Amino acid sequence: MTDAVKDALKCLKDAGIDAQQWQGLGLVLEVPYDKIKSIDTNLALSNPESKLGELLTCAETANLLVPARLVQGVSELLDTSLHEEYRNSTRAICGNAFRRKYVFNRKQEIVTRAKSFFDCGYLSPAEPDCYNNNNRSWYDRISPRDAYLIVNKHLDKADCYSLAARLDLPDADREALLPLLVGEWNVYVAELLWRADEQQLLTLANLCAVICESCGHWVVETEVCPKLGLDYHQLPQYQSKRRLSENNSEPDRLLSIRDLVSVFCNQMQILPEYLAQVCGYSELVKHPLLMTIQKKIKFLPDTLKRVILLELIYQQNRVNSKGGLSITDVVRILNKPEVMEFRVANRLLSNMTAGGSEDASPVFTPFQCLELADMLIQNPDFEAEPLAKMLGLPNHKRKLIVSGEHAKVLQKMIYDIFSAANKLGRLTPENLLYALNQTCSASLVNSVCNMSTFPQLQSITGTPLPPLVLGQQDEIPRKPGSIPLTMDFLGNLLLSHNVHRIGMCTGLGFDELKALQTCTGDKPQLLAYRLSKKLTETERGLETGHLYQALQWLDDKDALAYFPQQQTDEFLSCLPEQTVSNIQQGMAYISAFSQIPATDDGIAWILPIACKIGLPRRRFDHIPVSCDPGWNLIRYLLAAGESPSPQRVKELVEWSGQLTLAKDLLSESGDNESSAYRCPIGGNFISWPAAIDKKQNQGGPQTVYFEHDLLFKWVNKYPTHPLTSAALDVKQIRTHCPEFFEQLIATLDG
Repeated sequence: MTDAVKDALKCLKDAGIDAQQWQGLGLVLEVPYDKIKSIDTNLALSNPESKLGELLTCAETANLLVPARLVQGVSELLDTSLHEEYRNSTRAICGNAFRRKYVFNRKQEIVTRAKSFFDCGYLSPAEPDCYNNNNRSWYDRISPRDAYLIVNKHLDKADCYSLAARLDLPDADREALLPLLVGEWNVYVAELLWRADEQQLLTLANLCAVICESCGHWVVETEVCPKLGLDYHQLPQYQSKRRLSENNSEPDRLLSIRDLVSVFCNQMQILPEYLAQVCGYSELVKHPLLMTIQKKIKFLPDTLKRVILLELIYQQNRVNSKGGLSITDVVRILNKPEVMEFRVANRLLSNMTAGGSEDASPVFTPFQCLELADMLIQNPDFEAEPLAKMLGLPNHKRKLIVSGEHAKVLQKMIYDIFSAANKLGRLTPENLLYALNQTCSASLVNSVCNMSTFPQLQSITGTPLPPLVLGQQDEIPRKPGSIPLTMDFLGNLLLSHNVHRIGMCTGLGFDELKALQTCTGDKPQLLAYRLSKKLTETERGLETGHLYQALQWLDDKDALAYFPQQQTDEFLSCLPEQTVSNIQQGMAYISAFSQIPATDDGIAWILPIACKIGLPRRRFDHIPVSCDPGWNLIRYLLAAGESPSPQRVKELVEWSGQLTLAKDLLSESGDNESSAYRCPIGGNFISWPAAIDKKQNQGGPQTVYFEHDLLFKWVNKYPTHPLTSAALDVKQIRTHCPEFFEQLIATLDG
């Protein structure tokens, strides 16, 4: 072993580079791929350390062991180990906010030390050779090293895992790469780029198209193209060999894995578990490869999990002699209640088959959505719900946004509408322009279309999709009788909008329903997936007939629209006694919920109830709010230490109705009578009272009531009585005021 090789080994060890990453180092040094394979298959080299030594020896022999390249290798290979170092350090308790800064500073320190060791000066590591060369063409080949340097800088790690699919690497090569996913990340990417180079897929056009798909065109337009000396606007369309050689008009044509990743990873953002369920491969979520990666990566990103699942589903179809996934297969997968509506799925795939997914209408970035939301809220007559309806959001999705936790912040509500439309594939320029024309003034629409911020709206070529009409969207096989529930069957039903009530009417207990909300964060697809898992547990004995009967009893038209014809007059098995008891109790709760007012603001009517049952305001504010007001009421009762019963729920709902009636009558009778129940600060009827009590020897009313939040905000800002300006401390405010609402309701007798 020469001195140069020993120095290189010492530098790499000092930098903390794992010997397992020897292939990644070989990529940066540009050691030929055939030499890499011979080292990898050499039985005499039994461990990574010996392979690294042999690699460096080969590099020296070929005059590739250049100090500047070694320093560059250190810089490129450090990311994984430094992120792991941060996670294992005491700094990790600070969260991810400081992770990037920590990694940047540590890398700079190590790279500086490596430069000093090799006496490279303080110049930055060399850029890709393809940068700043004259007379470049989009169709020029790019070396694996150059591709790696560009990708490593501009793509997130999760996006890099999709490179194999996005470059349309042949099936055999992608399958060979899968086992490498559980090893070092740089090893996987190095092998991927070498194989892509052998297939002649590494051209400047292809690489830039991949970066555009993964993280947006601005990176290519502002950073990559200027260094390449190429005009972004002349970037040719990516054309895989498969697409060029096949007939694009056949609905049963098999789609390449690249097309599948473009659909499911860019536009739909479907939850990985739900994707497996609606594809009919729920068991793949427990695939050994995924389980191993989840152990390796504690918080496995959905973007990465989705790519791996797509590859496993694609392979599963090939094993089943289907040869992969056809256009029809993908339309049926997308045509699921929580994903898309049938016409949208057909439209999306029609665009794809006509010329590739990159030919579809350009999408709107989050920044553009925020900009548009800012413009819309300046219009005093603008309403969010009609916009959501014209964009084609289903009823339950509109309700979730309009009555959700951000409902009072109009800008956030509009942004949520755009996000939901984007996930359904409906946020196209044509659809957006149609929705704006239907809900806004012509002058506002013209202003938006003429802004340079929205170039997509200046060249409309397609026609908008009409608003969604809910109905039977797929040809679900009809079942003559009741059969045990399966994940595949439930994947065809719309469940997420009504999870808690469906759960109550199928025997789920409070603890199970609370866990559903806690572990899903109220994400619709995750709610549907978790509920499906609960309903299919064998010990429950639930069948399709039980669920159908529950949906009929709930009058859940959205879910029933997707349910196949079902007989419920007889069941093949009896349910366990506890399940029957829970179902009966659940139905009693649903009856009690029937008097809950249907208002846009689901919080307003329940605030007095929470106050009446003695729930502290801080507890109320920290309990997650779902779109189901009945379930919210049960959560508040449990938090207040009560054991909720249907009778208690019914009593409180009726009491709230009396309170609303009293407020309405007082509003009609004049300000003088109602003034005692209005907040002196805000002027509105008090929904959560707090009181200031006077001493007995003082004149005037003994107690004055205020809105809880407004009073505390006032006294914290100005420590005085809002009416008398006398000095006041927050400790003098009484927060438990059970008599306030009783006095208000008593006005009904008058």
